[in-house]
Order: sequence, then structure tokens, then C-alpha cells
Amino acid sequence: MPIPACVLIALLLAALPALPATGDEWVEPPPGSTAIGGKALSVVRPAEFYAEVALDELNVYLRSKEADQVTLFYSYDAPGHWPSRDWRSKTMRHRESLWDAQIPVSELTVPIVYFAKIRGSTSVMTAMRVIQPQTAGMRKPSELFWPYLEGFEEPGPWEIVGAVGEVDRVQPGFSGDSALRVSIPKDKRSATISTTRIRAWHFTARNADGIRLRANAPKRGRLRLTLITNSGTSTQSSMTSTAELKGTDWELVHFPARSFKNRSLAGVDRATIEFVSEGPSEIHLDDLELTGPWRVRGLRR
Repeated sequence: MPIPACVLIALLLAALPALPATGDEWVEPPPGSTAIGGKALSVVRPAEFYAEVALDELNVYLRSKEADQVTLFYSYDAPGHWPSRDWRSKTMRHRESLWDAQIPVSELTVPIVYFAKIRGSTSVMTAMRVIQPQTAGMRKPSELFWPYLEGFEEPGPWEIVGAVGEVDRVQPGFSGDSALRVSIPKDKRSATISTTRIRAWHFTARNADGIRLRANAPKRGRLRLTLITNSGTSTQSSMTSTAELKGTDWELVHFPARSFKNRSLAGVDRATIEFVSEGPSEIHLDDLELTGPWRVRGLRR
């Protein structure tokens, strides 16, 4: 009995090797959203701009003959959270017409959104792409997960909220060269800073059970840590935990996850820290880190 043609075609297709799932694709932010601050640039889609996994390293490539300098921007989180992404950057290396850079990966299940700024006779930025490291074939992280989030050694995503107070870096820090200083002016009682460094995946993928930092204030006061979900959107919500300051040198301040009244931490993409004290006053902050069920040798205490 002859085999029907449709069955033969199905058998032949089944015998062909499946195309690998690259896990790397273009992503479109909503109109009006911006990737990072600064002057708006024209957006291009280069024919060769992509990420791939090789030897358990995540590499990004861009082919451009016109570029004089290329800066790669990347952030760890699913597409979305556009007003509050934690962008990091690095300069891509140049070899003939090919530019490349590596993105460190500590969590295989967390997507990475990336794009590049291309500087040449004119400056443009690429459209954004997103890669899923595990789907792209990454078998193990390229670096160990490190719960230490911020030492304030370099300028980072910290800004004053509103027009009250000032924020800058000062020397020395608790365990490094610098710390973050938050100042309350005369006749004011608080100053608040904001950051995108604390993310939902720290709690959902890594099971963090709290946040702690070192605080150095000359007199008593309070620190209020507010975790914000879906910041800058119509579904924004927040939860706050408060810690009393004793006014001692570099005291350890801990905000357990349970102190946020057991509310879900999924969706966290921004945090604020409010320093409450009688102005004029200032506080120095250092060594912001996650706490959780891990053991890391040499972790700052």
C-alpha cells in the first residue's frame, strides 16, 4: 500500500535537524519611552547586531564600518519596566569592522535587554534586543552570583527625589574609597534618594530575604526603605520598612523582607531610601547588599 504524500512530507520534516532556539530577538518599547536619559537619537536596526553564547560566555556583536566608538547598554530584567530599568554600560572592542563585548551572566533565567550607541560622523542608537541566556544555550553562569549590590565607588543610578537635600559621593567609605552622602538642609526634616539597582528577580530568582547597608550618621534618626513595583506606570504600588538609627559609626541597618508586611516583591523595579532627621544633617551610606540563604566567603559584614 503506497504511503500518502502528506505522510512522506511529515516524515521528512521530522527527520530534519531542528533549528536551535537562539533566544535573541528584537524588542519594541512603547512609543514615547526612552532607554536612558539624554538627547534622543535616531534608531537603526543593523543587519548584524546580535548576541550569542560561546564557551559559556554571552557575547554581543555589531558589524559597522562607519563607527568610531560603540557603547553597549544592557539591563537584567524582562522587557518592560521601561521608566525604571537598571542600565549598565561598557565600551565595545573593535576589530576591523566588527565590534564585540561580553555581558556577565549570573542568573540563566533572567532575560537581558540590550542596545548600542554608535558614534561616527553622526550618532545613532540601535533598536533594543532581548536575549534569554538559558534558551540561547548557556549551560552555566559566566560569573558567580554576588549579593553585594553597591559600594558607591563609581557614579551610579542614585538621584535625589524632589528638590530637598543633596546626594554625592564622599571619602572614605566603610569598606572602600567612597560612600554615598545624603544631606538634609536647615529647617528640613528629611531627604530621599532613588535607585533602580534593587530588582524583583533578586527575590524571585535568588530568594533574597532582605536588604542591608552600612549607615554613618552623627545623630539619631530613621531610614525608610520603600520598594516600588511597576514604577512610573498606572499600576505602580509601594511598600515601606523603617529602621531606627542610633547615631553610631557605620551601624549595620537591616530591612528583612518580612518587614514589608509580606507583600509580594514581584515587580520591584525601583527603591527609595529616606533619611529622617533634624536638619541640617547628613548621613553616609555604604555596602548595600542582599541577604539570603547563601554562603559567600569574604562577604562584607
